[in-house]
Amino acid sequence: MSVGEFDPASLVEEISEELIDQLCSLVADGELKLEPEEILRYAIFVKHEGWKAKVPEIGSKALMELIRLFTLGEEQYSEWIAEEKSPVIIFVRELKTRDQFEDSIKQWIKNTTTNKFLPHGSLMDLL
Repeated sequence: MSVGEFDPASLVEEISEELIDQLCSLVADGELKLEPEEILRYAIFVKHEGWKAKVPEIGSKALMELIRLFTLGEEQYSEWIAEEKSPVIIFVRELKTRDQFEDSIKQWIKNTTTNKFLPHGSLMDLL
């Protein structure tokens, strides 16, 4: 009997279209209300390495919904705190490249979060 190698990356769920649809549906009427098991279930996507590769394939409307989800989630659930690693920064940068990042969403983020890195990220990353 041989023992294979353990690869922790194999435990990380892929960011699929189905998952994005699920995530986008979590915010209803501007509110995020998750059950404790949902908080933990989706917390793994807060700092997921796959966002950078996936984000160009995500529609602008879905990116806006994901911005709302992760901004609200970080404020409400300690398991979702990401600070400078927040996927919101990646989503905002993508919307900017598409020239679809509106001042209203920027103002909403600033009014909603205490994360000093949102919406633009760390100044050091911009230098």
